[in-house]
Amino acid sequence: MATEEQKKANMLRLAKLTLYGLTTGIWDLVGEGALGLSRLIGDEILPILEKEMGLELTGESLVDIVTEVGRLFVDEFGFAQGVEIETQGDRIIMKVRGCANRKLSDDLRAAGMEKLFICPFLCVVGAVLDRMGQKAMSTIEKWEEGKGSIITFELI
Repeated sequence: MATEEQKKANMLRLAKLTLYGLTTGIWDLVGEGALGLSRLIGDEILPILEKEMGLELTGESLVDIVTEVGRLFVDEFGFAQGVEIETQGDRIIMKVRGCANRKLSDDLRAAGMEKLFICPFLCVVGAVLDRMGQKAMSTIEKWEEGKGSIITFELI
């Protein structure tokens, strides 16, 4: 019989396999239309960040909010080792170092997924943008050196 530690590891593995199967199935079924789910996912996560972790959207600049989202994902969830925020004109760039989803993202890309619509950073920042009445085009690229991703939000 598995130890409690092994059970936790197996439960996490099962959750990752389920997420992989669900994500690739959705992508195969609707293609880039799956990007519409990103905001729905973000709409589920954002209230938790607000109610349980103190994220405030009012009275803050968009860059400050995105910075705080990155901090929460690092400090409260342990989902990445670090997040750096840069701005270039109308672009906000999140550099996610040591992302916990790196292997899953690589596996999804290998399966043919062109846009990682389930990225929690992408989803939550998208929900923040919607709440603030902003629109943006977003891209995610693999960041090899940082073992993570570079997510760019270009405000329109």
